[in-house]
Amino acid sequence: MYALDALSEHVGSHSWERPGSLFQDLPDLLTVQDMKVLTGLSEQTIRTEINNGGLPGCRIGRRLYVPKVNLINYVITGGGING
Repeated sequence: MYALDALSEHVGSHSWERPGSLFQDLPDLLTVQDMKVLTGLSEQTIRTEINNGGLPGCRIGRRLYVPKVNLINYVITGGGING
């Protein structure tokens, strides 16, 4: 099972009244490195998704960030290059 599939199953089993509450211990803005740990995807894959607009994020200085709610929505909707 791929890491995103496992994350999707975990995410899909929770109520979505407050999507950000699932990962309360994480910062509101996730770095590429944070998402690498959470998903098991490579940094380049994550950067490609952000740069292509598939995963909504922003650049602050030289670093890329994604609001954790955007990552959760991305997983729920089956986001991905092939998704």
